[in-house]
Amino acid sequence: MYTDPNWLLSTVVQSAAAFVAIIGGFILSRLLALSAERGGLEARIRDIELQLAIKRQNFSFLQKRLLEWDALDFLEDSDVLDKIIESEGQISLVDAMNRTTGCKRSEEELQPYWDEVIAATKNAFHLGREHFSEPPDESQDPDMFIRNLGINLSSLHLKIYYRVYGHLLAEHERRRNPFGSIMNSVSVRMPDILSADEINRYRILERDIETLEREINALETQSSDLKIQLKHLGYPKGVTLGIIVLAYFSLTGIVVPVFLLPFPPEQFTPIHKWSIFLLFVSGLVLFFVYLFGLIRQLAEKADSSNRPTD
Repeated sequence: MYTDPNWLLSTVVQSAAAFVAIIGGFILSRLLALSAERGGLEARIRDIELQLAIKRQNFSFLQKRLLEWDALDFLEDSDVLDKIIESEGQISLVDAMNRTTGCKRSEEELQPYWDEVIAATKNAFHLGREHFSEPPDESQDPDMFIRNLGINLSSLHLKIYYRVYGHLLAEHERRRNPFGSIMNSVSVRMPDILSADEINRYRILERDIETLEREINALETQSSDLKIQLKHLGYPKGVTLGIIVLAYFSLTGIVVPVFLLPFPPEQFTPIHKWSIFLLFVSGLVLFFVYLFGLIRQLAEKADSSNRPTD
């Protein structure tokens, strides 16, 4: 007489499904926690990178302003301008830097501004000599000379043109009266382009740059630390083993019994029944071993967190 094995198969399937649900729920919760942690790190990194982009743009803008300020301070120095005008734009930047003190910038940083000033000086001499070939009566007026040129000039270029005008006017007077014993020096009044609070504004600009630099360094450090955390953020411990246990328990406790359910009772021998039972027990043992490992892991974490540090 054959006993119906369906009760055994059904019991094994239901029991295995319960354990699989427990393991699957644990793995799912761990993966969701991992996904949330990864998403939080990525959001923080994006926010920091956005702040860095804005601060770097502001830092670059302020650095450029400070460079322009230092370059103009060097180029508007009376000794430097005198050498440029006397040489009619033929002096080199290195020679000019060697003849003055307190230059805050390197040759490479000043070279673009220097080239622009030299080009403006040569152009001023070219236009000025055309103007002084047959000077009108009002040629003694520098403002009239600038207006007759019909060009828009910056404050530095305007200063250059005023000095070139004075130089050419003195040169013209020497040609017109070469035998004069004493030639009155030509005095060209320069407009004052410096504001009273220029030094304070310069210091404020320097402080703003230093503050931005510190903030950028701090944000770069935070971004680097977060990227390292994100790089080392792998699967939580126990997830891989849990997937293996889940797969084994599903195979032995669900797939095999469900596959055997349609077979007639006369095909089941005691060996088959014991095999099904032993497979289920092996999955059950593996589940409890896995559970014991998780408990031990949590206990080790608790001990390490409660351990006093020196």
